[in-house]
Amino acid sequence: GPPPPAISAMEASAVDLFLDEASYPAASFSLLSASQTSDWPGGDSCVTLNMTIDADVGRGATFTAYGLKGSQTHTGPVAVTATAGPAIAGATAGFDQGLGTLSFGLAAPLHAGENVQFTVSLINSPSPQQAQAVTAHLWDGQLQSIGDEAEVPGTKKAAGGGVLLALETPSTQCVAPSPAWQYATCPTHALDTGHSATCEVTCPSGAFRAYNATSKSFDTVMLAVESGIPPVANTETTITVTLQPDRQLPTGSVLTVSGLEGTQTGERSAGPSCAISGRCFVQVGGADAAHFDLTAGHWNGSALALTLAKPMRNDRPFAFSFVLLNSLTATLAGAVPQVEVSGGGVAVPPALACLCDGCDPLLNVVSTARIFDLPNITESSCDMCRVSNLTLSLRPLIDLAYGTTVTVTGLTGTRTRSGVRSLRGEHAAYFGGEYEWDQASGTARLAVSWSPDGLVLASTQLEVSLEVHNGFPAQQARQVLVSFRTPDHVDATMGKVVSVAMAGSVLSFGGLTAVGPPEWPVGVGGSLAAQSWIP
Repeated sequence: GPPPPAISAMEASAVDLFLDEASYPAASFSLLSASQTSDWPGGDSCVTLNMTIDADVGRGATFTAYGLKGSQTHTGPVAVTATAGPAIAGATAGFDQGLGTLSFGLAAPLHAGENVQFTVSLINSPSPQQAQAVTAHLWDGQLQSIGDEAEVPGTKKAAGGGVLLALETPSTQCVAPSPAWQYATCPTHALDTGHSATCEVTCPSGAFRAYNATSKSFDTVMLAVESGIPPVANTETTITVTLQPDRQLPTGSVLTVSGLEGTQTGERSAGPSCAISGRCFVQVGGADAAHFDLTAGHWNGSALALTLAKPMRNDRPFAFSFVLLNSLTATLAGAVPQVEVSGGGVAVPPALACLCDGCDPLLNVVSTARIFDLPNITESSCDMCRVSNLTLSLRPLIDLAYGTTVTVTGLTGTRTRSGVRSLRGEHAAYFGGEYEWDQASGTARLAVSWSPDGLVLASTQLEVSLEVHNGFPAQQARQVLVSFRTPDHVDATMGKVVSVAMAGSVLSFGGLTAVGPPEWPVGVGGSLAAQSWIP
């Protein structure tokens, strides 16, 4: 074919789509196969794509796999693990649930005859579906599209013959995931392998995408709030739980909210003569209370178990409430419950509280040091190996000149590689739209480079977002600091965030501290109470 058009050195360095400035020949896959570890409806499946191409393809080319329909995994980035050959996909790929496509730009060149394998973890359809073929295409930068149908082991290669996340008949036995899958192949979800292989307990399971529980009287209920606001003793309190599972939970699933210690409400059960909504029980109500069996419920003094009378979908938040009587002597510690689901063919382990729209920040830091006023750090995902947007909210108490560097340290345990990365959020332009990231030390450096006022004025509310890839497996608590350095090299550090142990997530913080120049008043105001757990 004709040679590629000439490109500038800048263009060549920005997009490395050409090898030795030669045009690519017509290319195809000499090997393309797909497999999955689980065909259980509603379970996690580790999908492996194996391919070899007969022509060189440069970094930046686009790979797309089609036919991955039927998954409950929502549209967005999914974790990718290289199992053989170069890591051409990097750390994440884009998944489109409606189209059933997986796509990414090659992070490394792929040479002719070089075999590569990579895996992604997707959630199977909640019900059996018709089989479908899987195809793949590479776009090499010169408008040449190449592709073949994937050969799926154990199936007939015919029209619509690929079997991947879409099954004609369900599996007859639920098999517990192997340790190799849990820790090496597809480390996306926390999996339960500690029980015997029965369908009710050890079907592949995943954590909730997000949920929160709030209460006007409980001090801390899956949210970090200031401990200076005490609960009201000996009064009824309504606890509202909002959750969204990452897969459809079938009828018969039992949802348990546990860890509600210190209440006067004694043990009781619902039944034909006592509905879960009555005062004889715990007055279950709210927008989605009708999803529960009215006559099936149990409260044991610290945990509430309810049974689904119809499926709980995974495409919207799900809210319900219940009423408990606070203790005679209210404590500042509050309650931090956990939510788990079992039965119905899908087991979901205890999950973590994540941020929701309109909720108070899960993580908070407070200081009276003259640096930033009430900075907050929140994260969009608590799930292991999921991409999470860390939102940093700051309000400086002094004017910040150009060249001032804001540094967040202690974000260790991520899978995000070092380098200059794109900064998002309402005020990203103030920092040039980018930040410098160091994976080993977990440090993000943001440099003030623009403001409509010539400098960032004191009391300006700043909010930016850093996209990072949560770690795996679960991480212990981390101490995170927010600091800054002025252009004349005056250093100041403020804020350790509250102690929270999260399941593989980046934000695992603890304590409060502040230091500064001798002439500045140094101190810490306020305290926070928060707890969490690791599935």
